[in-house]
This record gives sequence, C-alpha cells and structure tokens, in this order.
Amino acid sequence: MITPFEVKRNQTIVILAVLFFVYFNALVFAHEYFGHFIEIIALAIIAFRMFQVAIRRTIHTEIWVLLSLSVCLWLFGYIFWYIYWFNFNIEHARHDHAHTFYIVPAIFMLSSLVIYTIKCFNANTKNKILLYSDISSVFLMLLLFGVMTYQSFDFTSLSINSMKFSVFISSCISFLILFFALSILFMSSDVMVHISMVYVVVANIIFALTNINHFSDVLFNDSHINGLFADIPYMIVFFILMLGSYQELYKSRAQYSKNLNFSLMLKYIPALSAIVFVIQNGLESIVSFYVIVVLLVHVLISYYIKAKIDDDAYLQTQKQASLQIEKHIEHYTKEVMLANLKLSEIVDKDYLTSAYSRLYLIDSLNSMLKNLKHDEELVLYHVNLRRFSQANSAYGYGVGDKILKIIAKRLMSLSGDIGVVARLNADDFMFAIKKQVKQDASWHANLAQRIINSVEESIEVESYRFMLNCVIGYDIARLNDKKQPRDLMRNADKAVSFLKSHVLNSNVLLFTKEIQDLITKESNIAIGLKNARKENRFSLVYQPVVEIRSGKILSIEAFIRYKSDEFGELLAKDFIKIAEKNDLIDDVYDYVLNECAKTILKLKQNNIKCPPISINISSMQYLNANFAIKLRDTMIKNKIPRGSLIAEICENIWMNDEAVIDEIFAILKGSGALIYMDNYGSGYSSIALTRRKNIDAVKISNDLVQNIIFNDSDKIVVKSLIEITKIIGAKSIIKMVDSKQMVDALLELGCEAVQGNAIKSELKEDELIKYLKNLKNVGGGGYSFLIS
Repeated sequence: MITPFEVKRNQTIVILAVLFFVYFNALVFAHEYFGHFIEIIALAIIAFRMFQVAIRRTIHTEIWVLLSLSVCLWLFGYIFWYIYWFNFNIEHARHDHAHTFYIVPAIFMLSSLVIYTIKCFNANTKNKILLYSDISSVFLMLLLFGVMTYQSFDFTSLSINSMKFSVFISSCISFLILFFALSILFMSSDVMVHISMVYVVVANIIFALTNINHFSDVLFNDSHINGLFADIPYMIVFFILMLGSYQELYKSRAQYSKNLNFSLMLKYIPALSAIVFVIQNGLESIVSFYVIVVLLVHVLISYYIKAKIDDDAYLQTQKQASLQIEKHIEHYTKEVMLANLKLSEIVDKDYLTSAYSRLYLIDSLNSMLKNLKHDEELVLYHVNLRRFSQANSAYGYGVGDKILKIIAKRLMSLSGDIGVVARLNADDFMFAIKKQVKQDASWHANLAQRIINSVEESIEVESYRFMLNCVIGYDIARLNDKKQPRDLMRNADKAVSFLKSHVLNSNVLLFTKEIQDLITKESNIAIGLKNARKENRFSLVYQPVVEIRSGKILSIEAFIRYKSDEFGELLAKDFIKIAEKNDLIDDVYDYVLNECAKTILKLKQNNIKCPPISINISSMQYLNANFAIKLRDTMIKNKIPRGSLIAEICENIWMNDEAVIDEIFAILKGSGALIYMDNYGSGYSSIALTRRKNIDAVKISNDLVQNIIFNDSDKIVVKSLIEITKIIGAKSIIKMVDSKQMVDALLELGCEAVQGNAIKSELKEDELIKYLKNLKNVGGGGYSFLIS
C-alpha cells in the first residue's frame, strides 16, 4: 500500500524530472534565459523540500539546518547573479566577487560534515586509534592529490588577484569537504552510518570534486565553464541532498549502512596515489623518495594497528570465553556435588511422599529375611488405592499429590520404627513389618484392617473432602520358607490383582497356594481360549423359556460351553470373565452369534418354526455399539427374519454413556432384534429407562427368587417386580426354576414365563431340532404343552 509520503515524494521526483528535461532541452537549443528560469524553479523546489526536513526534529536536525541554509544561499546567489547578468549582460563567473559569494554555502556544507564526523568519531569508543589511522590515510591521499594539483601554481598571484584568492579559498574548502566526506565513508567499516548521511556524503564528494575541477581551470588557465552546462553537477548534488532528506524524515531510525570493504581498500589508496605522484615528478626526485618512504611507513603502521586491535579483540574474546567456561565448570561441579549428595536420598526415597523407594524396599526385605528368627514373621502388604485416579483426574495432579502425601504419612505412622513403607507407583504402596509370633495368629489380618481404616479416613485438601478406600493383598514369610524379596512382592501383587478381578466379600486377601492355583487355572484357561474357536472347543446348548399359563415356548436361550483338556467342559460363568480380561470376548461373541444364525437356518430348512433365540451380551461389550452392529450384519447376511434373535443384556448397561446406549438400542431395534433385560433388580434397576427403551422381556434376578417359597418378604418383592414389568409393557421371566413347587409359586405371583430344568434341561442343536419337531407333531402346528 502506497503511503501519503511516497505519493508526495513521487510527485516531487516527477516534477523535477520534467523540469530537468525542459532544462536539458534549453541547453541543447541555447535558450539561456529560459534555462536559467527553469533551473531556479527546480532549485527552489529542492530548497523547499529540504527546509521541511530542517524545521522538523530528527536525529540529525542541526546537519539538515546547515544543508538547507546552504541550498537556500546557493539559490539566492543564482537569483542575484542572474538578475545582475540580465541587467548588465556580464558573466557572473568573471565577476571578481562571484566566487566569494559561493564560499558561504560551501562553509555550511563543510560544517555539516564536520559535525557528523565528530558524531561518528565519538560513537566509536573502542577503536579510536584505528579511526585515527583511517583518517590519516585519507589526509595523506588528499595531500598528495593537492600537491599534484597545485605544485606548479604561482601562489604570488593570489595577492594581486582577488578573484583567484577567493577561488583558491573555495578550493581549500572543497579539499576539506572531500577530506571529511571520505573520512565518514571509510569510517563506516567501524561506525554505523545512517542511510540519509550516505546521500549527504556522496553529494558532498561530487560537490567538492566539481569545485576542484572548475576552480583549477580558473587558477591555472583563467578559463571558465560558461553557460548552463556548468550548473548540471550542482543540480545533481542538490537533488541527491533532497533524496537524503526524504530518507532522514521518513525512514526508520534504525536503518544504517555499513561498508566492510572500505577499510581494506583505504590502505592501498595512498600508495596508489603515490604512484601517480612519482610518475609525474620522476623517479629521480628526492621528494618522490620521501613520499614513498612516508607512505610505506604509514601502511605498515596501519597494518600493525589493525593487527594489534584484532589480536587484542581476539585475546579478549578468548579470555571472556575462558572465564565463562570456568564459571560453567564451577557451576556444574557444584551441581554434580549436590546431585551426588542427594542421589542416595533419591534412590532410597520417593521424591513426592518421602516414603521409601522400590530399591530400598528390596534391600530392606532382604535384610529382614536374613535376620528372621524362628519365632518371627515378616509380612508384606500391597496397598492399592481405589478411586484415587478419579480424584487425580477430576481435581488435578496438584491435589492428587497432596492426597498421596497424606496417605503415605498415615501409613508411616502405622509402621513406626519397625516397619518400612514404600511407594511403588501412582496409587500403590507396600508396607513391610516384622513381628514375633504371638498367640493371636491373626495380628497381620488385624493390621491390614487398621491400614484400611487409616486410608478410609476423610482427607481434606484445598477445601475438598475425599473418601478413598483400598484393597490389600499380603504374603507372609517365615524362617524356613526360603522366600526372596521379589517372591513376597510378586505374591502380594497377585493377591491384589485377584481381589480386583473377583467379587469377594473382603478387601483383604492373604496369598495362599489355593489363590496361586486359581490364578494358574485362569491363566491356562486364557491360553486355551486364544485358539478355542480354531480347535472347535466351543459348543452351544439351548434351553427353552416357556409361558406358564399357555405352555407355549416364548424363546430359547443359547449357552456357550468350552471344552478344556485340563479342566473338562466349562460353563460360561467359568471363563467369560477370563475372556473379558484377556480381550477375547469379541471372538466368543462372534462364535455364539454365527452358531445361532446357523441353528435358525437349519430349523428353517426343516420347516420348523423357530422361536427367537437369545444371546447373552457381555458387560464389556456395552462400551460401544460394535456388538449391535455385528448382530445386525449377521441377520442381514444370513437373511434371518426380524424377531428371530434376542440381545440379552444386563441392567448395568444403564451405567454407560447415554449417547452410546441410544446408539445401541437404535441399531438393535432397527435390525429387528428383540431385547431382554437380564438380572433385573440386582442393583442397577431403572424403571424409567426400562420403560422408555421398550424392553420386550425382563428376567428377574435369581437372588430375589430363590427363597420366595419360605420368605414372605422376598415373595412381596418379586410380586412387585412382576407387576412393574406388566405396567411397563414387558414380559416377566424367572430363570433357574428347578421344581414344580417353584413353578406353582410363580404362577400364583403372576409370573408370565419360566426357564429351568423343571421345564426342560439344556439341549444340544440336534436335540433341539428333534425336540421342536416332536412338539410340532404333538401340538398340531404349535409349540404348546402342559407343564406337569
């Protein structure tokens, strides 16, 4: 985007370009009056623009004031002498006082350079001797230039010719302008020069060289460059100054120019100028000899100064680097010493809770075992905190860390001086203690309960109150057990894992051989389950669900069995949880789903009407809708009629995310599958959700039913649940009915359907086909029969 400044600058440049074009044409066609008029207009525009900079406050205000005065005086001189020339038709260049008038603008330009040179010199506080060397090089070069220029000049003529005297003074001023301009330019290798000052330096160099060339002709030849062509270099000088003023006024103050090559070139310029001088004066001249000697000495001194400064700078840099390295070494040495002092504590202690570390615990256990006496026991408790991860996630790690510190402090207070408390990870502690065996052999169990009570005490952190609990697995070592520290730790960990994966009535478990046998059995079952489907070790059995009053088959439930070489045929309750823990439940579900589909197709091929078959869904599968998608896809793939499959889910599905529940029910209902609710009333019952989701049937939990014959309160509860299922539009089913007496009692309570050995025991696939076929023959097309 073009700024207003750029627009104004471009307009000025265009106007001046047009004026210069007209001015040049005036030169070509010899329109002298008109050319002088255009020249005055152009110079007036330049003076006006520079005056705008001078009246504004910039970083070089005094310099631009002098330059603008110089241009203005030059303009007034033009106007004065052009009027004088116009009236008297005398060339102002030949007037005795003409050159005297132009001394004043030159002095102003010289003054601006002197001021800026002093600024540059003062800006460099380190290498002033190098600046002296560079300035002396410029001085020698100009001295040679002046000697070569004026060596044949007759200085006595100055006293008798005022014009020559003024011209000579102007020449001297021009040499001084050239000296300071070149000094600034060559100092730029060590001093940052503002970009606007570069324009000033270039303009002054052109101005000085033009004056020297012009005045040399006057001094030596008494000739003048007349006409408009003599003013062209001066117009260029003033145009460059105007451009510099724009840079000064509008460019960033941080914009500088630095020439890195001039200082090296500068060393050779006097020598090169000396060659010209020697050639002009001849090799025999004694002056030439002295000039060469002086210049060579100067060059050597300059190089020495530069080398000395570079060496000093390099040595200073190395010294500072060495000091910095020494400081770093000293700092890191102290850190290493502090780290070594803290290393033992870090290794032995947990950084957060000040409890001992795993390594320290192992060493302590090893020492305790070696010193164990025949009347002593060493007990190692593994304390696993429950609900800590939820508090840590909900309230942040800061709060979680404070909770752990409080728990550790409580455990260490229980251990006293004879126990060792160690933290294993985020929410696991170990507590080792050695005591004499007393008559009370259950002291270790009592201590475990004290640990639980300590953990379950209310914890207050940052105005929050937390209630945690824990499970404890422990192992005991005696003198002749030959247990190692890692054996104790592993056994206590196994006891905790067993507690967490099994529903027990206690939060404390002692590791025993029976526990190990159960763990080994589960591990072997898990290994066998991985290849059970490939090895055809799964099978299905079926059991009908019958309506009590009509005797009709309401549905058929499918049960999976696993045949193990080591443990025989296992029921679903013996291996489903193991399959869930080892991520094998999807494979089991796929097998049941496909086998049920095959059974339905076989019944269809035998022209046997098949009641809907129910499949139990594992609680692990409620986490997403994958099982419902698989059921839908299986029905579509095998062209199974709607209503032929039942998804039998437990009521703990209501604990899941509501969006996932909605997705599951939408897919099941959309595929035409029926939905049964299993174990209804076991702890997660939601009448509202059961009604809203249009459950087809409810299987009431067997825990509520098994005592209804002898317990009136259980009978009332079951009857209430049956009435509720009727109200919400679902059928009530009681499973595991094993006696005629139970059937009669359920009939009295209003139950609609039952399932169990009292009705029909489990059937294999071929037995089911035969069974349904016989019922068809007996019932004349239906599946009704009387329950005897």
